[in-house]
Amino acid sequence: MFTMANVEPEFAEMGTIVTALKEGTTMTRFYSNRRPETRIFLLKLDEFQIAWWRNAGKEEGTVDIREIKEVRRGISSKDFDRSPDYSKKLDPNSCLVIFYGMEFKLKTLSCVAQNNKEREYWVKGLIYLMYENPYVAQPSLIYRWILKEWNALAPGNRKEITMKEVKQFLQKANIKINNSRVRELFQEVDSKRNGHINFDGFRYLYDLLMNQHEIAGNFFSFRNPRNQIHVEQFQRFLLEEQKETIAQDINKVKDYLTKCLGEERPDKPYFTMSE
Repeated sequence: MFTMANVEPEFAEMGTIVTALKEGTTMTRFYSNRRPETRIFLLKLDEFQIAWWRNAGKEEGTVDIREIKEVRRGISSKDFDRSPDYSKKLDPNSCLVIFYGMEFKLKTLSCVAQNNKEREYWVKGLIYLMYENPYVAQPSLIYRWILKEWNALAPGNRKEITMKEVKQFLQKANIKINNSRVRELFQEVDSKRNGHINFDGFRYLYDLLMNQHEIAGNFFSFRNPRNQIHVEQFQRFLLEEQKETIAQDINKVKDYLTKCLGEERPDKPYFTMSE
């Protein structure tokens, strides 16, 4: 596995790399169950994702950079192995494999760049961002999450959403609040009074939601006398309130807390009530 010791580009070079990845490059993606196909890949920095699509089509998929476990140079993946007729013609110096996922069995994104330089841009850029992510401030992580949720509610670069989409968001996020209160909050952020809100309105709505007594009340029984929620208490919240079976493994709960908090409180991670 590569580490930061393998790739220590100067800051100016990293700026050039990230800019190029944001503009996008064309790569051939190899699959385990069908022929290789050409896609456009780019870095969505605000959402902290890699995205890809066909030349004139809609976005096909994304990978959260925080889920990437390894970026490997060469053709060492089952995707390449299952297309031997194509793989034997490839230049390994233009190939890379991205291993990602939150479960034990990782997924792969096996790609061939147009040349070695573009391959190195992706390898160096992604490894840099993988190591940068744990040190991102909590507000930036929240912003990225809100933006990701917004894009799911408003696909195709839509500028506004309605209360219907807001209710879908609340259901997906398992935020329990009655319909009349949702309507009140929506009307508060609907400045144009036309039944639609933009991204700024959605962010404001999120802030209002996080200050609701109905929601904060869910955490009160899990906090300690210092208004902190430690690993064991957060595990109980996930199991009892969120019904998250993955939380049965306390090590995964601790890993989640540590990733969210970054450098803060690494030895004994905990959430404050505001977090």
